[in-house]
This record gives sequence, C-alpha cells and structure tokens, in this order.
Amino acid sequence: MKRMVWMQHVEEDELLAEQDVLLRSESVLLEEEQQRERFQQILLFQEDQEQAEWIAQWEQRQKKHWKTYLEHCKHRVIARLLGEPLNTFLPHVGTECGARRARHFGVSEAELEQRVQMLLEFNPRLGMRGCRMAIEYDALLDMQLRALFGAVTERGGDRIDILIPFVTSAQETRTMKDRIARVAQGYPALQVKIGAELSTPRAACVAGEIAGYVDFVVFDTMELTQMLYGMDWQDTRRVINRYLELKLIEQSPFRQLDTVAVGSLLLMGLADIRKKHPNCEVGVSGQPVTNEKSCKYCEENGFDFIVLPAVLPNWLDDSEEMTGEDMVSQ
Repeated sequence: MKRMVWMQHVEEDELLAEQDVLLRSESVLLEEEQQRERFQQILLFQEDQEQAEWIAQWEQRQKKHWKTYLEHCKHRVIARLLGEPLNTFLPHVGTECGARRARHFGVSEAELEQRVQMLLEFNPRLGMRGCRMAIEYDALLDMQLRALFGAVTERGGDRIDILIPFVTSAQETRTMKDRIARVAQGYPALQVKIGAELSTPRAACVAGEIAGYVDFVVFDTMELTQMLYGMDWQDTRRVINRYLELKLIEQSPFRQLDTVAVGSLLLMGLADIRKKHPNCEVGVSGQPVTNEKSCKYCEENGFDFIVLPAVLPNWLDDSEEMTGEDMVSQ
C-alpha cells in the first residue's frame, strides 16, 4: 500500500519533494489576507458588475501560489478542490476585522452583516461545502481549475490529479467531472485524472456507482467517523475523555479507526468498487488511520494508498500516529 502526504503549508517543502502529496486548495486560497478579502467579496457581492474582474484578478494570484507549491513537488500531486464549509470563508461581523472588511468593501457594517447572515448556516459541516459549493458557485470552480491547470502547464508539467470533495452521489460526481473536463479542454497537453472523496455514509453505500465516473476514490475516515457517531471531533472532546475514563470506549474513534462500524462501511464500499470498477484506485485518509494499527488494517484489506498528515493537529501530537515525517524517515 502506497503512502502519500497531506500537505497544508509550502514550508513543508522537504516532504513535498520526497513524497506523493495531496494539496488542499484552502492552503492556497488562504495564503494571504488579500486573497481572503477578494474571495469574500466574490461570495458576498455576486450581483456586482465587477465580479468578472475580481475573479480574473483572484485567478492570477491563485496561479502564482499554485506555482510556488508545485515547484517543490517531484512526484504525484493530488489537488483537492475547496472542501471546507461556506461559513469558514465568511468574515466575522461585529468585530474589528469585520469593520475593516466593511470599509474595504465600501459598505456599512450593517449591510455586511446582513449579507453574511444570508449565507451563514446553522450546521455548516452538513451544508454548503465541497462539490455542493462548486456546483453552486460554478464561476469559482472554473477559476480554481484554470489557475491550477495554468500553474502546472507553465511549469512544464503534463499531469495533475483533481480530488472532488464531499460527494454523495454518482449524479454529483458526473456533473463535477463534466465541468472539470470542459475546463481541461483548454489545456490539451495536460493529463487530468479525477477522483472523488467519499465523506458520507451514503457515498460509501453507492461507492461503486461513484467510481464509474472517476479514476480514483478516497474514503475520508474522519468525516465518516463523525457522521456514524453523530459527533463533531471539535465539540465532543469532553464526551470522549469522559467515556474513556468510564471505560465505555477503549480508544477515541478519532485517534484509531473503528473497524467494527467505520471499517465495515469502508470494506463494503471497497468491495462494491472492486466488483464494478476493478481498475479504480482506492485510498483512505483522515486522522483515524494515522496509527500503525489502522494503517495495517487498511493494507491487509487491499486499499491502494493511504494519505497521512504532514503535521498532526495539536490534539493528536502526544500520540503515536504516523505523519509524513515518519514516512520520510522509514
């Protein structure tokens, strides 16, 4: 089973050069304050006549940053399209930062707050995110792709893999594939492979159907764990700690793969893909598979690759999970 590194910062260039890597578009998008401002402006003022100009300016900045990342990459690169919830990208109104944004956008704080409230969601992780956001804001999707494809070709590259995040159906996947292929027509020398990130139980249940439209699939074990347990890892640490204390669970499901529930879903999806589309490459990602026991489980059950974080989040840094640095040292 191959191992690849999930990268978030260009400063991790040693790992970029050593490994196959998965790059998150959020890392490129949020690299500079000016980029965040421009993105928020595009989201909040879609009716503005300058929208096309803003997108063109943002595209050039995005291409510049993609080139900076890609110049360190010597092996396979999977570029994951924007996957975080829409709320993540909106300005914080009622703060000094929000006031600065209002002045920058040339509107009152009250108008900015009104526009933000129209887009805010009560359950953002189950709302406008991943491919849903790409389908809703198709001009932004095209811009992301042009910036990425342009960066690859201007550097003399001839291949890039695109990962579509948070798909739940074959119909979504087909729509996204068609849109990616349409933009890719403008770069005939570039070989583009398309993958789907399966983050919901439904996606795992129809994995074979989804695989029919892509070259590879990645099961996101963190998202699947959250949905199967009905827990958000950011909000339930106290619950997890208490359950560990009472011995209601042996290990946090966010630290080690729950092979009974999440594992069963993974194996069901894997079997469906192998039966219907045996040439489709299948991988896993997420914090629950960042330890050797979980890695071994995935390898023994026939997954093709695993994506490990280059640097563990703070809440995991005292554990024995594997990171990209461990991969380089092995």
